[in-house]
Amino acid sequence: SGAGNNADRDIVDMSTNTALSASWKSDAANGTQFVIYGADGKLNGKTYLQLQSEDEIKAAWDAAATKSSTITGVDIGKLIIAKSTRSGATTYYLIGIDEVQDLGGSEDDFIEFHYKN
Repeated sequence: SGAGNNADRDIVDMSTNTALSASWKSDAANGTQFVIYGADGKLNGKTYLQLQSEDEIKAAWDAAATKSSTITGVDIGKLIIAKSTRSGATTYYLIGIDEVQDLGGSEDDFIEFHYKN
């Protein structure tokens, strides 16, 4: 949660106050890139469960016009691809957003997601 370990994380929440910003970023030190897809729960016409291999996820990554170290609009039903390179090995993660809760205070806010590579 502190700035001291940002370089160890592939995803950093961009919230700066008690409200969730629904935006993620990569720390500049690790170079993770993102692609975010719409709220229809599909990526290239396939749902999270239909995408079975890293090759399919990589193909969707390659086909995406925009890749960025920041994304906005993280919300229920969105699909996100994160490309992370660690120790020379590149991995593509498919992330499905399940729930977003933004209550009045900062202690109870969360984004629930599942992922696979």
